[in-house]
Amino acid sequence: MSKIKKFLSVALVFITCLISLASVVKNTYASNIENNVSSSYSYSNAVVEDNGVSYTLYYNSIGRTEAAIAYNSGGENTVINVPDKFTSVNATGSTSTTITAIYESGFANCTATQINLPNTIKQIGKQAFLSCTNLVTFVIPSKVTVIDVATFMNCTALTDVSYMNNDGDSVKVNNTITAINENAFTGCRRLSSFTMPNTLTYIGRSAFKGCVYLTRVILPSVSSELEVDDYAFANCNLMIMAYVPNNIKRFGEYVFNGNEKLTIYLSRSTNPSTNDGYTSTWNKTYVSSGNNSYIPYKLNYGRVDLTPTNNFIYSIATKPIMDNFEVHTLDANKDNSEYAVLVSYLGSMDSSEDEVNNGVLTIPEYVVDLEGNKYPVKVIEEGCFSATATNKTGTNLKKVSLPEQLVKIGRKAFFDTTNLADIDFSRCTQLKEISTDAFKANTKGNSALTSLNFPASLEIIDGWAFENLNAVKSITFNADSEGKYHLKAIGNSAFINCGKQNKGTFDLVLPPSLDDDFYNDNIKGNNKQNAYGFYCGKAIERNAFAYCKAIKSITLNESDSNVKSISIGYLAFFNCEYIKTISLDTTKLYEIDHDAFTGNWSTKSVYLNTTYLENNSYTSAWGSTIFGKNAYASIYLSGYYPKSGTTIAEPPYNSWDLETSGSDFSENGFTSTALRRATVPVYTHVGDTVNGKTGMERVQTYSNQFDYLEYSDHITITNAEEKLRDVVITIPGTINDLPVTEIGPSAFGGYRYINYIKYDSDVKLKKIGDYAFWSRWTDAYEYTYTNSRSIASIYSDDADKNNRVCKIPSTVTYVGEYAFMNNHFKSVSIPSTINYIGLNAFGSNAKNDSLLSDLFSFTVEETSSYFTTDGDNLYSKNYEMLFFHARGAANKDVVLNTNTKIIGFEAFNGSDITSVTFNSSLQKINGFAFNRNTKLTEVKGNLTGLQYINYKDGSVPTVNGFGQSPFNDKFNEAMYSNGAFESCSSLTSINLKSATSLVAIGTQAFYKCSNITNYTGGNQIEVYTYDGTTLDLKETISNGVLDLRCDNGGSSSTTKLTYIGKNAFYNNNIQYVFLPNSLTYVGSQAFKTKTDRLGTIYCEWKYGTSKSFSSTAFNYSGSSVHTQVYYVGQVSDVSATNNNINYWTYYINDDKTIDRNKIVTFGTNGDAAKAYIGKLF
Repeated sequence: MSKIKKFLSVALVFITCLISLASVVKNTYASNIENNVSSSYSYSNAVVEDNGVSYTLYYNSIGRTEAAIAYNSGGENTVINVPDKFTSVNATGSTSTTITAIYESGFANCTATQINLPNTIKQIGKQAFLSCTNLVTFVIPSKVTVIDVATFMNCTALTDVSYMNNDGDSVKVNNTITAINENAFTGCRRLSSFTMPNTLTYIGRSAFKGCVYLTRVILPSVSSELEVDDYAFANCNLMIMAYVPNNIKRFGEYVFNGNEKLTIYLSRSTNPSTNDGYTSTWNKTYVSSGNNSYIPYKLNYGRVDLTPTNNFIYSIATKPIMDNFEVHTLDANKDNSEYAVLVSYLGSMDSSEDEVNNGVLTIPEYVVDLEGNKYPVKVIEEGCFSATATNKTGTNLKKVSLPEQLVKIGRKAFFDTTNLADIDFSRCTQLKEISTDAFKANTKGNSALTSLNFPASLEIIDGWAFENLNAVKSITFNADSEGKYHLKAIGNSAFINCGKQNKGTFDLVLPPSLDDDFYNDNIKGNNKQNAYGFYCGKAIERNAFAYCKAIKSITLNESDSNVKSISIGYLAFFNCEYIKTISLDTTKLYEIDHDAFTGNWSTKSVYLNTTYLENNSYTSAWGSTIFGKNAYASIYLSGYYPKSGTTIAEPPYNSWDLETSGSDFSENGFTSTALRRATVPVYTHVGDTVNGKTGMERVQTYSNQFDYLEYSDHITITNAEEKLRDVVITIPGTINDLPVTEIGPSAFGGYRYINYIKYDSDVKLKKIGDYAFWSRWTDAYEYTYTNSRSIASIYSDDADKNNRVCKIPSTVTYVGEYAFMNNHFKSVSIPSTINYIGLNAFGSNAKNDSLLSDLFSFTVEETSSYFTTDGDNLYSKNYEMLFFHARGAANKDVVLNTNTKIIGFEAFNGSDITSVTFNSSLQKINGFAFNRNTKLTEVKGNLTGLQYINYKDGSVPTVNGFGQSPFNDKFNEAMYSNGAFESCSSLTSINLKSATSLVAIGTQAFYKCSNITNYTGGNQIEVYTYDGTTLDLKETISNGVLDLRCDNGGSSSTTKLTYIGKNAFYNNNIQYVFLPNSLTYVGSQAFKTKTDRLGTIYCEWKYGTSKSFSSTAFNYSGSSVHTQVYYVGQVSDVSATNNNINYWTYYINDDKTIDRNKIVTFGTNGDAAKAYIGKLF
């Protein structure tokens, strides 16, 4: 028996050593801060009772002045108030014992709902309140320094733990506790409120493990160093934020294991290792970046804390507040006062918390810390209220009211808050910057917010700040009480898609404080400039207001005196379709980048102040197509730009609109509304003529029908008022006693509801400008064109109103390009006074044939010196040029006048004629002359005089009176070199072989003429083979033969053809091609056939002759199946070294003459070719 006792004694010692060793390993960093209450209070014990509750006291000395207390029984399911002392009486007198500790496991398994400790308590032993499952709240006495092992473990109902101050009051701040040991709160699943003591230096292993409702943890930054052991906050499943300061001495492994919703906020110098507790898959938000390359963003302020009365995570800072580029000081904070930076918000937007009421968030002026200190809110940091944040804060946010002292709203602060309907800036007096993506919505957009009303203090709106706020109806920039504005810059796409659901609901007034120098002084050269939306150094950056369809006018008045210049970026107001007027009346206007106002279909007038450009030599001030696709805009320039005596170039035409559609001119694209030349700008200074430009006053309005300019001696009508429906526009003879002499470019163009134009009997009109009465055939953004939306009649006599007539007043001398295009007149009357008619003045370019003009006839006064007509066609006086064909004419078999030399640009465009007969006088067919003549089957007559098919050549004669000489070389080339017979899908016959004077066939001349089979007038070609001994007739070919040896078929070639343009015979039904030796150029895909199987190409030159042919001239991608055969004119033309070359020559008659309607082929048999050609010698 003694041996057994001895063995058990030894075993017990061994086990005790193991436990001690484990304890040492476990608490390597904290062994000195354990309580060890049981050893300190072990002198003696006694059972006592108070208010029906039985306790055991454990005394620490013979005098029994202090004791640890343990619960025995009583007080179940009630509140237990532990007394601060007990008094015992014995024979020698009374003894007062102060309760200074809770014995180890002293209240374990107690069922009380609340246990109130006296403030005399200094120590709480291990497992003191273990499994007190009814305990709801607890206040830790002020003298306690350690929360020991498993003190509150498995207190499953415990929700709130606070601290007692020296006065015995419950507070959230503690400055005495230094350690929270292992498993201290493990399993306290309902614990939701716990503030870490400021003096804390150690958090033990699994200290808060399984505290499911503990949503946030802010580790203290006051103490000199802090150790956090493994799994300290593991399995806190609802935890969404944790702040880790920069005083970490040791951070264990898997500290936050299993907390999938967590965002961790790391301080400046926190440098996580690969095995630390916050390198898993959750988000890591760094309070400042340090040198860690993987840091997503930085705040660069001070410590982070959590407000005690609401759900704001905030940082306290004293440093100056910088912009997002960290180069521009927004608030110098010269007194180094502390302010709050809101980092995140943890509340629910549909809760009833102090700062939220049913989605309405009122951000307080101050945050108040746990000690009652107040800090003004000056910065809202990145992603603070973003709907894409981990806690989905902003999903239900409906309104936000911003505080008075707010200086900066950070990147994505309210990103994707798609239900946000109101941003209240009314309290803001110091707001300087709204950063990148601050209120940006996702691609689906925000359809709740309808207005933006910015505070006067605002200086910077960064890129994409308000993107996709689809329902916005107004944007207002305000001045301060002294009338001053402060906004300096609007970034890239800052308001892109704002109000795109609306149509012209507000007037945009731009602040006169906008200044390019903000970029030059603060951002230029900074490698972050693109990230924050300032690419190009413009006060209004690229795409700034693109697709803002709610804007109906833009006004920029005179800039502030301290502004150096203001520029407008690329696509800044792109596709703001309902802008009617643009007035940039500042003397600081410096540059407008290309396409800045492109796509604004409704714009009718633009006023630009060019004073700055008059006084500064800047040659790149005008981008291309600034007002592209603005179909009926008139552009007014304030000054005599270019300035007299300078070398500054006048704004190029392509500053105002597109001229061509690049290399593809199919479907008559470059004369459509999207690609036309816009109006030439006019100059609005009153005064004498300078540089050939006479000044005039600003625009005025007449009878609510149109705007006009008043010169010193006449009136020019500039624009119709709005979109007038079913009205009669009256053109008066005079306004203000001045004659109305001009209808300006695009004055009534595109106004599809103006049906009638009536001019007074005393009309004084002399000039009808380009596009003056042009009607748009389609509007992709609104309605489909119908006849009722074009001008029905232009007349003087009321009897003509409903006759669909265009009677041009007898005072008019000039009709501009496209002046009456796409209107459905039945007849056009041209007076003898007209001496110029512009390009396609009466044309039609509708892509739907049913919408094309059905003009029946022309009449021309016999006394006209410039024009004449045969009723169906409008000609020059001597018939040398056919200008325009009346599409609705009854005669569908057109015979050209014998004097006609030129067929004008788009003369028969979209016509329904069935045949046309040329004569030997015809020299030139201009671009798109017969484009889309889908019923044209045959081109007949004499083609011997034809020189050019849609090809520019200066030697071709021009004709007085007709606007066939376009405004610049680029369009000139487009007009002459494209699509003469494009898409004539029924055309079967044109005898190009007989065009013996033909020099050039231009681009797309016969593009998609897929049914032409007869290019030779029925001429047949006999094809023979010769093998060296026998000459055999192989075949006779006619259909599908494109014989471009354009001569009379004599014994020697007289062909003049040198040029075949790109796509000239694209998708034609061609099997054989004969190319003359005169040819020097063939463009790409010139002979690309429908099946990509061209067949045989007979080249009238020997192999190796240098020609400028595209590599895809005969195919699409090099894959076509075709055979090229080279001509043999003499024995030396046959290669002696290459047996892969195909040869051919002309048939040799017995008398050694050549028959050019017969050919002989030799395949690759060079010897046979030599033998046959040898007959000639």
